[in-house]
Amino acid sequence: MIDFAKHEFVGSYNHESLPGPDDTDSVPMNAFQPVEGGRRGLPPDQQFVFFAVHGDYGGDITDKVNYDYFIENHADTEGELWWRVYADYGGRGIAIRADADEQDEEIAETLERYAAYPILDEDAESNLEQEQHVENWDDWARADFKRDLMEALGDDGPFAASFDELSKEDEKKFLDELSFQLMERSEKYPEHESGTVDASRFPLEEWIESIHDEAELLVMLDYFREHGKLRGFAG
Repeated sequence: MIDFAKHEFVGSYNHESLPGPDDTDSVPMNAFQPVEGGRRGLPPDQQFVFFAVHGDYGGDITDKVNYDYFIENHADTEGELWWRVYADYGGRGIAIRADADEQDEEIAETLERYAAYPILDEDAESNLEQEQHVENWDDWARADFKRDLMEALGDDGPFAASFDELSKEDEKKFLDELSFQLMERSEKYPEHESGTVDASRFPLEEWIESIHDEAELLVMLDYFREHGKLRGFAG
């Protein structure tokens, strides 16, 4: 039986009826009720632990990665030893039978790995972070970078006037290329916001502070117009 004292994610819950292996629909998390007085009086197959719970207002990217890993690697016991659960505001997680480690060696191995180190797939977490940085850059960070850049230089200077001549497509591409150049120069990189599933922090201030002066940006803009990129720009 899962060592309740060993796993931080453990809670003691019961549920009278759950869908079987042929019906893998998620179960509402509030269908599980805390066991009064701890685990006494309930057989192991009526006790559950919540694992990898995450959503818009709780959990983090590691929980999302662990959730995906568990589902992918233990699909054959879904509906028998564990169930997907959901809650409001995008909440997702897994309810695992408390005796699942005794019933399935692979689940036991996964839980032991988790107890020793909380990330079940580091490569997947790194890839997911990069995907979220790209998505957040497209959604809002590029626009914030442009705004902060113009505020720092002034929107009536020579760079602003030359920048405004770019097409929308070239404007996006120039900002992408410029951000990469400044990221490498400043050695300040996007980071995942801890305690969230999909938020990023972009060091825009540090990037802009690494610009030498407006004249340099004008040279970079001319280089971009000629080459269609800034990779290879030597200043």
